Amino acid sequence: MSSNTYKVIVRGKFAPLTDEQRAALLARADDHDLFSARFTSEGTVTYERSLRTFTFRCLVSGAPDDGEAAIFGKAERSAAAAVRELGADCTELNSVSSDLDDMLRRRGRGGAGRHPGGNSMTPEELALLLADSAVRQVFAAVTLGAATSTEILAATGLTGQQAAPAIGQLLRAGLLRMDGPGRLALAGETLAGAAATAARRQEERAVADQPDPGLRGFVRGNVVVRLPEEDDARRTVLRHVAGQSFAPDERYDERVVTDRLRSWCTEGVLDAVTLRRLLVDAGLLNRSAGWYVLVVSEEEPVTR
Repeated sequence: MSSNTYKVIVRGKFAPLTDEQRAALLARADDHDLFSARFTSEGTVTYERSLRTFTFRCLVSGAPDDGEAAIFGKAERSAAAAVRELGADCTELNSVSSDLDDMLRRRGRGGAGRHPGGNSMTPEELALLLADSAVRQVFAAVTLGAATSTEILAATGLTGQQAAPAIGQLLRAGLLRMDGPGRLALAGETLAGAAATAARRQEERAVADQPDPGLRGFVRGNVVVRLPEEDDARRTVLRHVAGQSFAPDERYDERVVTDRLRSWCTEGVLDAVTLRRLLVDAGLLNRSAGWYVLVVSEEEPVTR
């Protein structure tokens, strides 16, 4: 006769504890933190140091026509036995389950996670994931060195019920990885992958905005977005501005020169008067008797 395997989670409360029972449970708390949670046929118990509630996870086999009550009954009896082995009793048991065989069948049809340890996360996916406060706090705590559940909860102030889903999301996304039993570590390759994607997109936008590599990052369209500090690079930008703004062998009065340069200054990096003075100081505009003329040389041809 065929059987199905069910993943069952049983949640309950510890019955009133004596001082001896509390001390014994606290002494074993690190062995029963959320990182020790596993779905096994024997089951695993996890609890927080507050000792108010516990969670029991197990695999239960049952016939396809077994009802929910039968499956939950098996799981809750196992949960009560596991808690008794810890030297305590329990109350208020509540169970939920899923058909593991059905889950595996669906996963085989393509239902696996998007980032099962891979590093294909996009910057948008990273931003959406870290928009969640609990996820962001757990990620920051692990980045700063927290590795165990106790350390993460202490660093974040989150409860186990808040931290556990966040840890699961980060593991599935590939931002965290298991680093030995009960320990987490940052999975830097996923973060590096998202950063590489962002850098590639930024470079693609920069090329689209400015095909000339000598002007890229400094001139976008007909606007100066940044003035280079290095002399040769600065002269390249200024020569481009001059060549695009003025024609050889024509004279311009100061008002016209300033007006023509004003459109290059809409980013607020510099004003038109300052730009005009830079062009004169660089020898790209010649000023004489109130008139300005574009300086052209064979060594530095201008492009229009």
